[in-house]
Amino acid sequence: MGALFSAFFLLMAKEIKNLKISLQTHNILKTYCDRKGIVMYKFLENLIRENCKGETDIYGESNE
Repeated sequence: MGALFSAFFLLMAKEIKNLKISLQTHNILKTYCDRKGIVMYKFLENLIRENCKGETDIYGESNE
């Protein structure tokens, strides 16, 4: 079981990227997420997906 978990963790770790933000911005984000009871990384992922996804054409296909 331990080897399987280790292999899974290594696979997942390769897909994660770090995002550099200022300490002040991090503190604002952390305070906001703590008050709302949400996890910082999930909040950021959802925010990026909602605001940065590509536009679709009239047929609903991505223009990326």
